[in-house]
Amino acid sequence: GLLFQRLQSARTPKFVRGFLAFLAGFILRHGAPATVASIDAVQSGLFTGGVLAQVWVPGLTSFYSDAERRLMAVATTQVLCECAELHVPGAGALWGQLLGALLRMLEDASGDGAAAEREADGGDGDDEFAGYSAAFAQLHNAARPSEDPTPDVHDPQRHLAAELARFSQAHPGRVPALVQANVAAEQQQRLQAYCQACGVSIA
Repeated sequence: GLLFQRLQSARTPKFVRGFLAFLAGFILRHGAPATVASIDAVQSGLFTGGVLAQVWVPGLTSFYSDAERRLMAVATTQVLCECAELHVPGAGALWGQLLGALLRMLEDASGDGAAAEREADGGDGDDEFAGYSAAFAQLHNAARPSEDPTPDVHDPQRHLAAELARFSQAHPGRVPALVQANVAAEQQQRLQAYCQACGVSIA
């Protein structure tokens, strides 16, 4: 549809944040499998090859507030654990890129430049979304939720560790192999620290 054409042809940081926040909220409400099916109905493989690889992974570090980052962290964790398309041969590199981007976002607590970037985006005007359907017309508002969309998750680092441990218990050996083969050593250490803080292990 028009939304995905815009992502391919004329994306801006504000548009990407709005799109990702909307998509993250959809994942929290309906689950990763239903979200993947909806997007892949537009074009086969669009979610992994288009949205995740080209938009989600590079866009994760562009969020400002704690609430926004928790939203994206929880949704990304769901994708890592629930998206069957990331658990097939050949998808390990993308799984590792997604986890690496999430770990970078969780470690980035400085927030420096956020106000400048927000100003550079042109404020909160509606012109970014002119011409799109009502369902997407206020995507930028989704990127700055007025209510906490993840009230039950107070520590996204612990949440990531707990969910990966749960997934690993259901699929023994899969997560360690993915992490070792596709995640940088420094980020592996960060993940191990999260697991230790949460009192879980990935085996």
